[in-house]
Amino acid sequence: MISPSTLSNPPTIYNPYLTPDNFPITAVTDWTLGGIGLQDPSQGLQVQNWYLEIRPNGFSGDFYISTSTIAPIYLFSRVNATWCRLAFDQNMFPIISYVDQYGAGYYWYDPVAHAYAFVIMDSTVTYPCVTMDDKRSIPTRVGSNDVILAYINNNNLCYRQQRDRYGTEYILQVNVGNYIPNPTLWRIGMNSGNRLQFELHGNLWQ
Repeated sequence: MISPSTLSNPPTIYNPYLTPDNFPITAVTDWTLGGIGLQDPSQGLQVQNWYLEIRPNGFSGDFYISTSTIAPIYLFSRVNATWCRLAFDQNMFPIISYVDQYGAGYYWYDPVAHAYAFVIMDSTVTYPCVTMDDKRSIPTRVGSNDVILAYINNNNLCYRQQRDRYGTEYILQVNVGNYIPNPTLWRIGMNSGNRLQFELHGNLWQ
């Protein structure tokens, strides 16, 4: 959970990302730390590294997750998929943010409906990223951790959180483009200082 819904002051404090958030990623691949198996949090959320990839399949992209000990598992397909990021909730259900022919969206397990759901976000949203903010056992046990869904919206750095069922948008920084030209939110995750960190890139030639 981000509290009090603001960035650090100064916002340029940096520490290396924890493994595997420090691994190289692309627009169509991602890594996150997770449990022993899907829907199996029995050994906690810090057991092994999980890999997400989009595999081209005609006009569609097939989403697969795997580990060094678990063969690739097919999750779903999206037409013209060009972006993906991976996290797990406290019960090891995956939440995946993506961009497809409809724009930005996310896939999550809705515990009220007891079913997975695809949610299409506003057309102004770009570069959606997800992470469990604190995967350690005590925050998980007491329910103080959260899955964070962050993105750029109308040039602002924004986020939503699991405890709100992703229904409320919070603005962390307005007018990000005033500091970074054509900003891209590349990844979010916990750093070695136990702070949630947002990595943004810029593009002078967009």
